[in-house]
Formats: sequence, structure tokens, C-alpha cells
Amino acid sequence: MLPSKDKGMSVEQQLVKVVEQVARCEAQLLQLSFDAIGSIVYDSVTSEYRVGRATLSSIGRLPHDCGPWNSTADYLSSLISLQRSDLCKSDWIEERKVWLSDFNTVIESPLEDIKAEARADHVYYTSWFAMLEEALVQVDFSAFDPPNYPFVLMHDDLSTANVLIDYADPSCVRSIIDWEGSHVVPFWLTISSQFISNEDLYDNPLVAQLSATRLEILRSSLESFSDDDTLFAMWKLVGLHTIAARVRLCNLPVAIANKAVEKFVKNRSPDEVEHFKPLMELGLGEVSY
Repeated sequence: MLPSKDKGMSVEQQLVKVVEQVARCEAQLLQLSFDAIGSIVYDSVTSEYRVGRATLSSIGRLPHDCGPWNSTADYLSSLISLQRSDLCKSDWIEERKVWLSDFNTVIESPLEDIKAEARADHVYYTSWFAMLEEALVQVDFSAFDPPNYPFVLMHDDLSTANVLIDYADPSCVRSIIDWEGSHVVPFWLTISSQFISNEDLYDNPLVAQLSATRLEILRSSLESFSDDDTLFAMWKLVGLHTIAARVRLCNLPVAIANKAVEKFVKNRSPDEVEHFKPLMELGLGEVSY
């Protein structure tokens, strides 16, 4: 929920103050570096906390390899392997049909043939994640791992619902709650912000300013985070992670995705279209069964 307006400060000013305080809390977390990616566990033998295997609360669902992971490449590869193993399950198409039927009730132009769409989606995503896994081994992610960038602790649900503000002073953050899913991640994953992109703020014209405020505070916490080219590459990694960690069955139907791709192609130069050709070849056109 957004802060309520008080007599001395506008709602916009309150929002900026709240974002600044939350960002400073995030910046403090970035000062804690770890030697692996995973969940914080208590070792009863040594009476110490360490990074251990991922838990359901920290990752949403568990890959076959639960970590801990020592590199970005290993972490992403594990998530993609989980996607591929899901697609190999005998009930994937049936579950997809159920999901598509529910999806049909909330879209303007319902899919005409749920069964055909489910089968087409299975072919598409099987090929897509196989291609992604093959491409992953050809990329050197070491520049984004220690010692260049640390593995850090991240709150996995930093939304406005979990930021408590002072009733008497809506510009003052009193507490951040719901830490049970917090886990250690590569530094680049922290640049995405659920807090600022929360649905409460979608239509607020301050979103760009709030994002810039947060990013500037995070940048000040790590000197090597100030390079714009590096930041751009990190955003690409965040996008890759979003795809690799997507909840099972919740990818868009191929038929709908194709319409978006076709619209994209019509408005781009031939050079840009060529860049996306491998993915387009998987999605566009007839699918053989």
C-alpha cells in the first residue's frame, strides 16, 4: 500500500523518502559477501551459519541440483535443467491444457483449439530450452562472479506489502518483513526491484525517478557497479534468469507469443530481425506432430 499523504509532505515526496530508506537497507545487504549461491543454513556441528542447499522458500521450486552453486553458470544451468525435466514429464501436455483453459477465460481472443495449442507449446518450449542450454555453455559468466562481483544476500519479496511505514510519519520506514525466503544470489540479480516495479506503482509517473534513486544508492555501495555497459549486461542476465526460473506451465501460449513477434518484426530493421531469427524459427509457422 502506498503511503498516505500528511500535511507537511506530498505523497510523491513520501515515496522518494521511502525508496531511499529501502535502498539503503539493500545497500547494507550488499556489504555481506558469501562464497556460494544458496540458502543460509545453521550448521549445528560448528554452531555457525553458512550457505547451503536451496530451499523451496528461497527458489520457489527445487531443481534436481539444489546447490549450493559456486558460479552464475552453474546456477542458471540448474534452473534450465529443471525446465527441461519438467517438459519430459508425461503429464505436461495435460496440465498445459488445464492451464490454457483457465487462461482462455481472461483473454480477449480465446484460443480456438486448446489441445493443438498445448502440443504446439510443448514442441516449442522443448526446443527453446534445449537451445538455451546449449548456448549457456558457450558464454563466459566469470566476469560477474567473485572476485569481480560478490554473492550477496537478497530479500526475495521486497514488495510494498512487506515494507511497514510509520502511521504518524508515512515517509519513515519502520520495518521490512517476510525474510524467510531470503537467499544468497549473484550480485547482478539484485539490480531488479520488485519494490519499485510493484503493481501499486505501475501508473505512477514517479516510477522512473524512484528507480533511478534506488539504483544510485546501490551503485554507491559498490564502486565497480558504476559502469553503464556493465549494468546493461547485468539487466540481460536478469532477463535470462527470469526465463530460466519461470514457474512451470506459465509461459505464454505460442500462438499469442507469435503475434507479438510478428508485430515486432514489422517494426524492426532487417539487421535486428536477423538477430532474433533462431528464436523466430522455433515459434513461427506450422508445427509438425
